[in-house]
Amino acid sequence: MIPTLAESTILAAMSESEPLTATQIVRAAHGVDEVKDIRDKAAALEAYARQANDTDLERQVHDIRVRAERRTGELLREMPKAKPSGSNQYASKERSCRTTVPQPKPLVDLGITKDQSSLWQKLAEVPEEEFEAAVANPASMPSAANIVARSEEHT
Repeated sequence: MIPTLAESTILAAMSESEPLTATQIVRAAHGVDEVKDIRDKAAALEAYARQANDTDLERQVHDIRVRAERRTGELLREMPKAKPSGSNQYASKERSCRTTVPQPKPLVDLGITKDQSSLWQKLAEVPEEEFEAAVANPASMPSAANIVARSEEHT
């Protein structure tokens, strides 16, 4: 099986003498689907680390997951909204054949719910310094919702 870009990036980070940071891992992926893949793998590793009582690993992959959620929000904000597919039975088939402009994928095709999209886009709006301070806090592992809520309290 050929590894995905996300898997290749994570494997490269683990094998280098100077490992990549969580920020570098997430920034290496450019598509929503790639960043979402990193986020999903980090969430799975986070659950594994929690079961194994490995708090260091849990903290590391939590950091990657939250950064991936933020990056996904940034990419979603830049993406044009997907238009609903024409389910009109009277729509001309010729009309759909002439469309050569690639349409953005709907959220459901990306494996993202509307609530996740909304939350992650709000997370992307949190000022960089505030986000970094929240993630760097050794006393907690804040979720995207907690970071957004704290940011909204300050504004």
